[in-house]
Amino acid sequence: MSHMRKRILDPWHMAELVSVGGLIVLFPGFLFVHFSVAAFDVTLPSILDGLFGFSSALLMVTFAALFPLILRGYANVVSTYVLAVFGFIVFTLIWAFTHTTVLDGAYVKVAFIQSVETAVLWLALFFVGMFLPGHSSTLYRTLAGSFLLIFGFLLLHVFQMGELTFNVSRMYDADNVASYQGFARSALVILIILLSVASTIKQRIVILMGGLFILFLLGARSEFYAFVATTLLMVSILTLKDSRYAVVMIATIIGTSVVVAVGYESLVQSRQLEILNLPSSSSWQSRQWLNEIAIRQLLDTPVFGYFGGHVAEGGGTGNYAHNMLSGWVNYGMLGFFWYLLLSLSPLLISIKRLLAMKTQDPAWMLAFTINFSSLLLVSAAKPIFWPIAALGWGFFARAILLSSGRVHAKGVWLTSSR
Repeated sequence: MSHMRKRILDPWHMAELVSVGGLIVLFPGFLFVHFSVAAFDVTLPSILDGLFGFSSALLMVTFAALFPLILRGYANVVSTYVLAVFGFIVFTLIWAFTHTTVLDGAYVKVAFIQSVETAVLWLALFFVGMFLPGHSSTLYRTLAGSFLLIFGFLLLHVFQMGELTFNVSRMYDADNVASYQGFARSALVILIILLSVASTIKQRIVILMGGLFILFLLGARSEFYAFVATTLLMVSILTLKDSRYAVVMIATIIGTSVVVAVGYESLVQSRQLEILNLPSSSSWQSRQWLNEIAIRQLLDTPVFGYFGGHVAEGGGTGNYAHNMLSGWVNYGMLGFFWYLLLSLSPLLISIKRLLAMKTQDPAWMLAFTINFSSLLLVSAAKPIFWPIAALGWGFFARAILLSSGRVHAKGVWLTSSR
C-alpha cells in the first residue's frame, strides 16, 4: 500500500497521468466536443476558447509546476535536446518582447500575443510527448475507440447522404466550431499514433485504410497527403525488416485505386484532387500571394526578418506564409535554423535508429512518424506556429530517455498488447 501511495505521489508518475489526460483532451476530446457543439447546439463557455488553447495553457501550468519536482528525483532527464527546445522557446519570447519594446505599431503587439500563445502551445505539447508513459491501456483504448467511432460515423454519413465530404459547420449550419483543419489535425495525430504503435500487420492495414477514408472525407488536403507520405515511408522502413509489410504497400495502392475508380465523379470535385490543378484553387492562389510577401520581406531584411510582418502586410495573424518561411520572417535567420534543427535532427536520428534495430521499437517509430509528418507539413502547408511539431519534439525526447535508460519504464511505449 505504501509503495502504491509513493508511486501515485511520484512527480514523474503524476506527469505521465497529466500527459495521458492531456493527449486525450487535445485530440479525440477536441474532436468530439466540437462535433457536439455543432450537432447538439452546445455552447462552450467563453473561457474555454475553443478548448485547444485553454487546455494547452492549463497543461503548461501543470507541467511547469511538476517539472522542478521531477528534476529533484530525475536530474538526468534534461538532455541536450531538451535544453535546445527550451532555449528555442525562450529565444522566441525574448525576440518578441524585444520587438514589442523597440518598435511602435499595433501589429507588433498583435504579433507578440501570437508568439506568447504559440510558446504556450509548444511547451504544453512538448511536455505531453515527453512524459507519455511507457504503457497506457487507457490511452490506447481511447484512441482506438475514437478511430472506430469516427470511421463508423463517417461510413454511415456516406451511405445516408451519398457524399464523399464531411464538413461539420456546413452540415449543421454551426458557426462557433472548429474548422475542417481542426478536425483533421486531431484525426491525423490519432491515426499516426495508432499506426506507429500497432503490433500487427493487420492492425496497420485497418488503420491505414480507415485513416485514408477519414482524412479524405474531412477535406483537409495537406493532412491527407502527409498521412499518405508518412505511411509509405514507414512501411518502406518496415519492409526492410519484414517483407510481409509489402502487403501494406500493395493495400495502399489498391485501396486508393478502388476509391478513385468507384467515386471518380465525386472525387474530381474534392479538395484532395485540386492538387492536380493547383493554379485554379482559390486557397492556393491566396497562399502564393502570402508567400510572395514573405519572400519580399526576407529579401529586404534577410538576417533579422520582419517580426509581425504577416500581420502588418498580410492583414492578420493567420495571413502568414504557409511554410517554414513564416519562421524566418517572424524570428529571423537564427530562429529559422534553430527550428529546422529541432525538427530535422529527430527525423534523421530516429530513421537511423529504426534501420539499425532488429525489431520494431514503438518509441522511435512514433518519434519518426510525428516528426516526419510535421516537418513535411511545415515545409509545404503549415506555418511555424503549427503546434504539432512540438509534440514530435516531445516524442523524440521521450525516445532518448527510454533508450538511454535514464528513466525506468515498465513498458517500451504505448502499446496495443493489452
